[in-house]
Amino acid sequence: MSMVLPGVVGFKLSGKLRDGDGMGELSLADRATIANMSPEYGATMGFFPVDHVTLQYLKLTGRSDDTVAMIEAYLRANKMFVDYSEPQQERIYSSYLELNLADVEPCISGPKRYITC
Repeated sequence: MSMVLPGVVGFKLSGKLRDGDGMGELSLADRATIANMSPEYGATMGFFPVDHVTLQYLKLTGRSDDTVAMIEAYLRANKMFVDYSEPQQERIYSSYLELNLADVEPCISGPKRYITC
């Protein structure tokens, strides 16, 4: 008996918002908002790769420096850590979408919120 795996859609953010560079500059709050909105954009779940923001979150929530260093070392050794200062490797997904953040404009839907209108 074989297990049926769900499709995985890669979503690449490129370009720059007026306030910063793509994925590497999205705040923890923005990432949580986007991930929690997955039903609104038709996904079962959404998540972001483990990177420097994840490590900052671990420290913020009380993990020791030794624990965070161990987690980072493990993730890097297993090629699961994304370091945006290094050249990025293309990943393979069931399907792929892309959004150039330069195309995102402020909208009147909220104070300083960026939404494609």
